[in-house]
Order: sequence, then C-alpha cells, then structure tokens
Amino acid sequence: MKYKAVIFDMDGLILDTEIIESRSFEKLLKDYSIEPRPNTNGLIHKIGGGAGFYEYFKERYNLSESIENIRDKKRTYWAEIVKNEGVTAFPGFTELLQLLKREGFTIALASNRNEKFVHLILDTLGVKSFFDFLVGGGRRKATEAFSRYISSYCETVRN
Repeated sequence: MKYKAVIFDMDGLILDTEIIESRSFEKLLKDYSIEPRPNTNGLIHKIGGGAGFYEYFKERYNLSESIENIRDKKRTYWAEIVKNEGVTAFPGFTELLQLLKREGFTIALASNRNEKFVHLILDTLGVKSFFDFLVGGGRRKATEAFSRYISSYCETVRN
C-alpha cells in the first residue's frame, strides 16, 4: 500500500458549513433588529473566515459590540443550529471513512474551526470514531504535536 494516512479538512470538504455560518449571523443581527444584507452569493458573511472575519462583519453592520462578544454570540447560534437541526455530510463521506478504516488507513482531520465545534460536527454526523487524530483551531499544542507526527510519518514513509 503506497499511502497509509488521509488528512481531511472539514468545512467545504466533509460538509457545507457556510449556510450554518450565514444563518447564525442572521440570528445575531436579529438581536440588534438589523436586516441582513446578503452578498452576491446569497450569504451575509465573507466565506472562509480568517483574519478580519469578525472585524469585517462588525464594520459592515456598524455594530458597537466588541469583536469577542460578536464572535461568542455567533458561535452560540452556530452550535444551536447544529444541535437542533443536525448536519449532513456530503454524499459518500461516511462510506469513504468506512472503506479507509477497512483498508487500515490512519485518518486525521485538521481544521481551522474551533476544536469544540469540530467535535460537535463529527459527533452529530456520528463519524468521530473513525478519526485517529483531530486538530482544530485554537489548540496550539495539539497543532504542534500533529505537525510533528505528520513530519515523522513523512520521514518514515520516505525511508
């Protein structure tokens, strides 16, 4: 077997989380009685998060709350949507995980999303047990350990 491990990203690969993002921002705006202004893609936020994600949103809607409060409120709504309505993986994802496990692959997930929400998604999908490694954003030590593991694994495969 040439390959022994697979590393997945979550958002946009396992499932489409952009609708959940947009809906959670809509709920946040409702708290302020502000009407959402969809972008040309129909969403009310910038896709992909990253640096400036919440600053852009705060500025666009002229919110007086701190970035931290906006982020925390949005994350609360995001988790509520996932818990109350569930999520669906892209077709074939669970079957792919089953196949990879049967074939003896090490399966990992590396995501910029907050690790608490990575666990929530995987638990909701019922697939967390397939993963040997989970690394989410905000856990520097886990990310560094995962990076060391990947480097070590690559060296072993190379030799």
